[in-house]
Amino acid sequence: MVWRLSVAVTALGLLCGLASAQAAPVSIPDAYRAGTAPAAAGIERPSALKGSTYTVIAPTYTGSDGNLSFLRLYNTNDNAVTFTLTIVGTTTARVYGTATYSVPSQASPQYSMSDILAKANAGALSGGDTGYAIYMRAPAFNAANGFQHVIYNNNNGFFENVSACTYSSDINYADYNQTLINVHTSALSAYPTQVTIHNYQNAAVEYGVTVIDARDGNAIGDVNIKLAANASYTVPFSWFETQLEFKPTSSQAHVNLKFYAVDDQGGPSAVVSQAIYNQKLAAYVGMTLFCSINP
Repeated sequence: MVWRLSVAVTALGLLCGLASAQAAPVSIPDAYRAGTAPAAAGIERPSALKGSTYTVIAPTYTGSDGNLSFLRLYNTNDNAVTFTLTIVGTTTARVYGTATYSVPSQASPQYSMSDILAKANAGALSGGDTGYAIYMRAPAFNAANGFQHVIYNNNNGFFENVSACTYSSDINYADYNQTLINVHTSALSAYPTQVTIHNYQNAAVEYGVTVIDARDGNAIGDVNIKLAANASYTVPFSWFETQLEFKPTSSQAHVNLKFYAVDDQGGPSAVVSQAIYNQKLAAYVGMTLFCSINP
């Protein structure tokens, strides 16, 4: 009797075990069933650019709201330098294209944002991007390079210097304090420039000013100005044209001015600036600031 009961219990256990095994089979995940692709872990995107190795210009303006960006690329080196402008979407970090410009020594040619986007073959904003940023490089061989970012509204004639600079301990900015770039000549008679130089020394000093064609870096001539101690001298750029007997053509809209002390080997002790008079708005616009390209 005991033996029969034991066999019955054993048989019942085996039946329960089989039932349990059949009730909970090992299932194959849907991702591995025939005809079903595994779910993606995430869309792969190109690596974002490391901004610390570029000089970044943002925001920029494409003219969609009436405001258009213009970049002046300034080369202070003795030889031509290639500026590389990478166009980046400000939301996705997508690279839309790259434009390169060879800039002659001492020149600062101007390019509109429309021209830059076209040269870079950059398409329309997409994928949620709301604007373009410019990541720029320009190797300096024996000096530094710079840029100026201005905006212009053709609807109302408004313009402004919107340059935003970053600074590096590796760059000597002394030359920037004695240089004015893209000064308007009389070819832009509706927007005349006032040039100011202030001698902050406690003695009279004679300063020289080299006038350079901003398109190609060719020197136009030099003008000397004598300043009393702690004195300012403000003249329209047309005064320089008269001194040099320089009559700019329609394509010579901008010049660069480099200031130096005639008898001071240590360099000038002066503050130089430029302001453009906007006749449409009856207001002066400060255009002195331009930035270095750090990396």
